[in-house]
Amino acid sequence: MYSTFVFDARGRQLGKGTATKGRVYAPGVVADLDGDGTTEIVVGGNEGTVAAYRLRGGALQTAWTASTASGGQAPEARGMAAADLDGDGRTEVVVTTTNTASDGAQVFVFDAEGDLYRPAGAGPGAWPRYNASDRGFNGQGNQGYGAYGLNVGIGNLDDDPQMEIVVTFDNHQINVFNHDGTSVLASPWFTNRQSAFAGRRMGWGQFIRWLSPVVERNHHHLHRGPWPHPRRQTWLQWTASPPSVADLNRDGRNEVIGLPNTERKEPYETQAYAFMVLDGAHGDGSRSARRHPGFVNPPLSRKPAVRGSGDWYPPSGIPAPTVVDITGDARPEIVASVPDGAVYAVGPTGRKLWRFDYARGGRRTFASEVVAADLNRDGRAVAQRRAAHCAVRRREAPPRDPHPPPGHQRERHRHSRRPVHRRHRRRRETGDRAHLIRPRPGRVPRSGFGGELPAVADRTRWAVAFRSRTRNRAVGTRR
Repeated sequence: MYSTFVFDARGRQLGKGTATKGRVYAPGVVADLDGDGTTEIVVGGNEGTVAAYRLRGGALQTAWTASTASGGQAPEARGMAAADLDGDGRTEVVVTTTNTASDGAQVFVFDAEGDLYRPAGAGPGAWPRYNASDRGFNGQGNQGYGAYGLNVGIGNLDDDPQMEIVVTFDNHQINVFNHDGTSVLASPWFTNRQSAFAGRRMGWGQFIRWLSPVVERNHHHLHRGPWPHPRRQTWLQWTASPPSVADLNRDGRNEVIGLPNTERKEPYETQAYAFMVLDGAHGDGSRSARRHPGFVNPPLSRKPAVRGSGDWYPPSGIPAPTVVDITGDARPEIVASVPDGAVYAVGPTGRKLWRFDYARGGRRTFASEVVAADLNRDGRAVAQRRAAHCAVRRREAPPRDPHPPPGHQRERHRHSRRPVHRRHRRRRETGDRAHLIRPRPGRVPRSGFGGELPAVADRTRWAVAFRSRTRNRAVGTRR
């Protein structure tokens, strides 16, 4: 049985929550949901369970429980995010699940009391999605399938004050929902090619994205040539691509950022991971879901190891993009660890900055998402002294499950972060012995692209720390 624990600064246990079933996969939400001054902890488990806890009177109390069961399935919660969607001062919680039923829902939004969110002016069926009202959306309708890998992001992607919710699915699609549950339309550039709906403008979640912009132009815009197929062309699979929302070019308009894996052949085989950036639905919507300038041909990772049927352990890492300014130019970069065994940094114009090989040839060496912070708190001008320190936690291989749940081919496992040492020292483990080694001054990660490292004035202050794991070896912090 999985439990939720709360500890104080000295490591003493303050509370234990057991209101959810099975494992807790998605990172929990820690926030004051209702604005009463008490922080809630929200977690999602298996069997359709979601629970919120409060620490009161020296004990962890269950504030409320909720269910994500629908379509005859009680799925696992795999994604969770929270934000004040409508600006009323109360925080809503978004949960995505592994539901695969034809009439099941994958995206749930709960209010501060644990009830299904019903925004002002919306009907009782605003959430969850997809639901019966989506079946006729834009003629073709909308339908999701299994959100398996931390598949949710929240941000403002149009000109109204409410937040939008971005969700990626296992059916090769990515959708953007308004806060009232309705789907956002893509640019009029994307029109339906199906004869029954020919020429209709499509929503974000009504079409598959292909790696080649030429394929998308011919298929979704000009409607010419043979229909694409992964036997011949490469499509994008979003199932394990957590989306982020950020303003890369500082024009006041947010973009959607993700790292879908590119698939080809049958059975599908990942060829690389793509750094995709899509424009939001601002203004007249003419740029909605279009490729952001600089990412028309997205930067690609190397090809990861091909894993055969039944090769689930250790689980691959999840390529979650961290958006942070590491060069000091006031424009954020995209940093991500990819299951090809490397950490990548890509600039806001689509230029590859560097690649660091943490796997060192290990075919089953994976890392967690990147965490960025200013560890030395120097507070100096960004261009002169600011440094970003990226920490990636080690991903252990859990015990093999002889009866994996539905959708186990997309399994990912989350484990607790390991702290990064203040001195950025490198740890090398050999057998039962561990050695801490000071880095040489000025030593920096090598660039896998053969180019220059980021333009940081004081390179001795720039470091990348990570944790990785293979079946036979462990690698620690490297600088």
